[in-house]
This record gives sequence, structure tokens and C-alpha cells, in this order.
Amino acid sequence: MILAGCQSRQSKLQVPQCPLAPGMTTEQLASCGCFSISNPGNYSNSLTQGDSRPQGQSVIIQNYLCPRGSAGLAKVVVVNGIANDVFE
Repeated sequence: MILAGCQSRQSKLQVPQCPLAPGMTTEQLASCGCFSISNPGNYSNSLTQGDSRPQGQSVIIQNYLCPRGSAGLAKVVVVNGIANDVFE
């Protein structure tokens, strides 16, 4: 017995070939087809240890995936809205 399967025609996705680099904003990453894959990790650190009213600095870290055509995906680590590291 021969069973017919469902076939879909694979079309090539038009993926923008953006040069990914540290310093890109999340808006620039999104225009390259990148998307966030994690909930942001929020961290804060006191800038001065001896102060009775320490000022804190908030740090938000997110991971983005970016399409790279036949090469697959690139991972971009974003810190406070700016690309910090690119792994292709």
C-alpha cells in the first residue's frame, strides 16, 4: 500500500544580510530579522560601597537570535539595549 504524504514547497526566505556588530541597537537588530529569545535578566549593583544611600546601576541582559541565511543563526548578547557580543 502506498500512502500519499503532505508535501509543502519550500520557498527561500528573504533574509536581510545585515552585518552584525557590537554597538547595534535593538531597533537595528530587529530590522535585520533578529528576535529576543529570553526574558531580560535584571541586575543591579551599588556604585559605592561605603555610602549610606548607595546609587544603583540597573543592567538588563537579553539574548537575540538573528537569521544568517544558509549559515543558520547568530546569537547576539544585548546589554542595556546595545549589542555587546555577536556569536556567528
